[in-house]
Amino acid sequence: MSFGISTMQDVELFKNFTGKQKKEYSLSKIKGTIGPDEYDKYDVLLPIMIDFIIAVSKNEYIFNLNNIKKCFNFSCLYLVKI
Repeated sequence: MSFGISTMQDVELFKNFTGKQKKEYSLSKIKGTIGPDEYDKYDVLLPIMIDFIIAVSKNEYIFNLNNIKKCFNFSCLYLVKI
């Protein structure tokens, strides 16, 4: 996951790329690094993860940790859409 975030930070330097092109570049770079077989295991999840990371970085969601009553293995983070 840290490599994916690093790749996403790198594409921010590509000012002429659209958001979709940056995402496709990041996914291509990840696939080239982990290999096609490993990539195929996560190909559905990776675009969603990238969209989520972008949304959080733009403060579209905040982590509301004060509302957590009980948690098991960090499975109850509450997100609030701004």
